[in-house]
Amino acid sequence: FVACIILAAKGKRTILPRAIAVAAVCYAGAVSFRYWTERLKCPDDPVSAARFAEHNLGFTGLTDGRFVETMAALVQNLRIAPFVSRSSPEVIPPSYWLPANQVDYSTALIFVLSQLSTWLIGITIFLLFLAISARSWLKYRDRPFSFIVLATMLIGVALAWSMPLLIINPYESIFVLPTMMIGMLYASTIKTGTRLTLALSAFSKFTAIIGLFACLFTWWFFGPALVDASDESGQLQKQPFSVAPFHFDRTRADVVRASQACKLDDPQSQFRMLVDDVTYFPFMESNQPEHQIGVIGSWRGGIDDPIAYLRSRNSSGIVVGCHLLPADIRARSVSYGRICCLNLRNEDAQPAK
Repeated sequence: FVACIILAAKGKRTILPRAIAVAAVCYAGAVSFRYWTERLKCPDDPVSAARFAEHNLGFTGLTDGRFVETMAALVQNLRIAPFVSRSSPEVIPPSYWLPANQVDYSTALIFVLSQLSTWLIGITIFLLFLAISARSWLKYRDRPFSFIVLATMLIGVALAWSMPLLIINPYESIFVLPTMMIGMLYASTIKTGTRLTLALSAFSKFTAIIGLFACLFTWWFFGPALVDASDESGQLQKQPFSVAPFHFDRTRADVVRASQACKLDDPQSQFRMLVDDVTYFPFMESNQPEHQIGVIGSWRGGIDDPIAYLRSRNSSGIVVGCHLLPADIRARSVSYGRICCLNLRNEDAQPAK
């Protein structure tokens, strides 16, 4: 953003507006950095802090003031290959966001190697474009400097984003890789030698063909399972961290009946309800609901007794999928379909089994 603002105009009359805009962007970035670092430290839970440190190389070092050591570690962690492999079909997709075992290991390896080879060729051509353009600009000032800067900045942003990540998810890949690609496209718009231009043209056609085939094969592998899942409602059976986009009326009926059974059916009068991805929607109007992943899930931190924690927060109760609850809490809950409900303010409201 700063590079775009600086290069957006020329002349003395534009200096002050651009300076104000740059200052505003830098201030917003500083506020955002402080917000996220403070948020990740809250509630100062050592278990959560350890989990964050496992995911992000920069979190602990930057918040503890070890700037030089952290920057050195970030540079050593610079890599692109994991982002490319994350954008390829996998035997067991992360968090089962897609059905598992739809491709075998040999097919997954072919996809990864094909993508890595394509990216290696693309990055090589980009570096040649950038080197020739920069050298020509330094010597003759005959190339558009703004394109060189923007290409370099876009690549730099993608690399900077990738440096602190220790665990890479698909949603990071779909940010880093397109950002790098846009930077490479900026560089390729600068006129260079005929041979390099011809190489780029051939590579572009090859990439387009490979991309189309990759989309078709990906749908071939995962399409039938996704079509089958489209008839489900609520949490998907083979994708436990995914929610069906259709037929929510079926699941809503189960949520409503389970909450009615333990007298938690009026969302507006409930406070700090424990909900999940599915039950949140019927309880959107409740006051400050809490998501199960931070209380009974993998990001619960130091919460050893979920019931005690929820009572300390004056929670009305729990309405989540039964499969998410620990066995002792599930035994105390009333269920309807796949939804369990526990009234924490009035356990007398729990119907007898």
